[in-house]
Amino acid sequence: MTKGMANCLNNNAIIYSSTGQYDLALDNQLRALGMYRQIHNGTMTANSLNNMGLLYVNQERNDEAYPWIMQAIQLMKDSGFTLLLRNPYNNLGVVYQRKLRLDSAIHYFTAAIPLYEEAGDYYQLAGCYNNLALVYDLQNDTTHCLEYNRKAIAIRNEIGDLPGIATSRLNMGVTYQKANRPDLALPFLRSAILLADTLHMQNVLYEGYVQLAVNDSLTGHFDSAFYHMKIAITHRDSMVSEEIDERLANMRVRYDTDEIQKQKELADEQLKKEKTIRWLIIGGSGIVFFGLILLAFALRAVRKKNRLLATQRQEILQKNAVLNEQNHIITEQKQEITDSISYAYTIQQSLLPSHEELKTALPDSFVMFRPRDIISGDFYFVAQLKDAVLFVVADCTGHGVPGAMMSMLGVEEFQKAITVTQNPGEIIAEVNRSIKSALKQSHEGSSSRDGMDVAVCLLTGNKLQYAGAQRPLWICRKGKLAEYKATKVSIGGLTPGDQVFETHNISIQFGDMIYLTSDGYADQFGGATGKKMMTKNMKDFLCRISSMNSADQKRELETHFQKWKGSVEQVDDVCVMGVRI
Repeated sequence: MTKGMANCLNNNAIIYSSTGQYDLALDNQLRALGMYRQIHNGTMTANSLNNMGLLYVNQERNDEAYPWIMQAIQLMKDSGFTLLLRNPYNNLGVVYQRKLRLDSAIHYFTAAIPLYEEAGDYYQLAGCYNNLALVYDLQNDTTHCLEYNRKAIAIRNEIGDLPGIATSRLNMGVTYQKANRPDLALPFLRSAILLADTLHMQNVLYEGYVQLAVNDSLTGHFDSAFYHMKIAITHRDSMVSEEIDERLANMRVRYDTDEIQKQKELADEQLKKEKTIRWLIIGGSGIVFFGLILLAFALRAVRKKNRLLATQRQEILQKNAVLNEQNHIITEQKQEITDSISYAYTIQQSLLPSHEELKTALPDSFVMFRPRDIISGDFYFVAQLKDAVLFVVADCTGHGVPGAMMSMLGVEEFQKAITVTQNPGEIIAEVNRSIKSALKQSHEGSSSRDGMDVAVCLLTGNKLQYAGAQRPLWICRKGKLAEYKATKVSIGGLTPGDQVFETHNISIQFGDMIYLTSDGYADQFGGATGKKMMTKNMKDFLCRISSMNSADQKRELETHFQKWKGSVEQVDDVCVMGVRI
């Protein structure tokens, strides 16, 4: 009986959510959750927790959605409901995407994909691919954006999801357009419009014709652009018209209902008056008698209500005491976690070169080191060899606790590698083999994809050797910047164990300024438009300050970063090293 009632409440919540009545949806879902917990139904309790998170996601109340989704994930893991994790993972990816924590969003969307495949839930799998494409679009990663859009289209074609196909084709067209390939964008935009017209999808038609107008402008066909923009405006008006018709229909229903209710109330009022007069005529004394009886019952009801209120008040006080105790426990646990992370920060700092060690090895140098959280997934490494100095900047997978664990492993492996060789390319190759071995990434079926991007330099007199894994070397000389490209693979992850990393031999001059950096500085969102700073703008800024001494350069970098970021959340760890020759 209880399970059936809980299922009804759960279905009601879904219906209310689909019509935008989120307050009623939340009320029904909470009641369903309580009943599922009462009968110890783990599967439905976990799904109900996820549904609570989804309701907040649909309202873009991401901070409120997060704890519900995390409870669902934890319960599913504890209960062994691995296949059910697909929807909470997808929902958590959406939350991280909206908060611009894009690495975390990619992690959870990617984790959901094999679960959707195993469950045969291809409709949601296509949506997950679409979400990944949107994240890579935010990262300006056109290659991956197109890859996942194609995967979404392939699945939607196979299952016959026509509205989804129209939306994915539109997304493909927009992506090619952003990549400055209007020729490739055009067929996707046209096919999206054609399908949307058949399905009467006014929103896709509007957006499709707007993008078609943009495409025409990019190719210099301004007459066509004007024509397509006029069509877009027509579809926008249709969207507004449909919305107005729906509102008018709802208003008409409410008006008719109100009129019927008013007539009923008037009839009831008239009938009530007639009955009152009749009873007054028949027996006033009887009314007085019954009035006294009613008064007695009323007094009894008041006493009973007062006793009930006293009991409820006591229960409320007890619940408040429990809540206060729980709040105290949570506060203590949070403090313990913060203390643990702070201690981890102390350990991580002890592994990094101190200010004195840095200045001894590289007298005219600086490091801007700014973790996104307390501890960092970026690190820097300096080693004084016989007649040379080795210096490194590395960007590990992730940030926070996982990134910090990778950075500690990285420092250890670099310390081992320099005892084997002093050639930068060979050092990176040695660290790559060690990382893959330590994380068991060479084993068949391994799910670990963690690793790091690095730039490694060996300075011997006026000669510099450099090698990189995804991270370049920049040298500013008399206000002009030269860039030396890295090998286009990372350490660890899918990189082969026998990967060769190219070593560049570079002649340097007195006064040259060398820069190594992770991607956190250039990837920060901010400025007047809230967009990424971008690598080009960072390089231009470094050229402008390259003539300053190292202390002033560090101060200018920190000031510029804070001014650019403003009130926007820091999206990644930041590490920038500068060395003056």
